[in-house]
Amino acid sequence: MGQKGERGLGERHREKHNRPIRGESPREARRERESVGAIKLNVVFHRQNFTFLEFLQSVLQFVENLPFPAIYYTDPENLNSVQIMPSVCVKDVDQQEFVKAFAEFLKNSGKVKVPEWADIVKTATHRELAPYDPDWFYVRCASLARHLYMRGNAGVGAFRKVYGGSRHRGVAPNHFHVANGNLIRKALQALEACKILEKSNFRGRVITRVGRRDMDRVAGAINKNAAE
Repeated sequence: MGQKGERGLGERHREKHNRPIRGESPREARRERESVGAIKLNVVFHRQNFTFLEFLQSVLQFVENLPFPAIYYTDPENLNSVQIMPSVCVKDVDQQEFVKAFAEFLKNSGKVKVPEWADIVKTATHRELAPYDPDWFYVRCASLARHLYMRGNAGVGAFRKVYGGSRHRGVAPNHFHVANGNLIRKALQALEACKILEKSNFRGRVITRVGRRDMDRVAGAINKNAAE
């Protein structure tokens, strides 16, 4: 069969189906695809006028911005001081310790806006008093972030059931009551202002890439301290 134009039917068949033509070994086809990919990479590399050091810096910057803690520098001015961090996420550490550590992280960041009525409000109608912990709002924000890390696309209505509880009615049977929705909404809005959460296109809110990265870094610090 003759050729049509500059390329033959065999070459167009191989490009379309990504497999060798009849009479060609798979090793030869793979070798040719690798050579074509190397040529394309070489063309892009020279077109951008990158030096090898700039290319290495761009790769390290990309890896550093991944949602999980991949690398860190013992000396920021020395590129040879790059060390690989263990791949640890929130699910690999104790959840109570993570909530406390992430609440401390949110408090130290100074980006979470605590409402003025946080010291006198109750968390639900079935509660008798306000929380004793003065930093309870940071703990609630950390707990909400952990819930959304484990299961996204949750909103205020779902979290009202999560943080709800039974109301004591004396000699009458106890009834389940949901938590305060305004309090949960303010906590979600505070996390959204910190770029930790964002509204989902489906429903509720989800963790952002920045939020997942910060939470995994806190989990990695907890795992490192536990290992020591």
